[in-house]
Amino acid sequence: MCFQFAPEGVSEPLISDLNRELLHRLHETGFAVPSYTELNGKFAIRAVLTNHWTTNEDIELLVQEVVRIGSQLSALDTGARPVDVANRASAGATELA
Repeated sequence: MCFQFAPEGVSEPLISDLNRELLHRLHETGFAVPSYTELNGKFAIRAVLTNHWTTNEDIELLVQEVVRIGSQLSALDTGARPVDVANRASAGATELA
């Protein structure tokens, strides 16, 4: 699964830069260690789900953590308020084809 955190009103290449930093901070937390790739010239976070014990809850927690960190980073860059991740766990995440 490859995706980007893409806040409204932000365009490439800033979205790719944001996602590079998001991935770095996600790794620092130790919560998850997804890898990355480039798709259609865009930096994408890549989560490989091969563990047969992975649950829907695990995936939802990853989404929540990506949104939390991404919202913090985008608020730092734009002065905007972070997304309320408790109510909008999948806000801001876009899947790349």
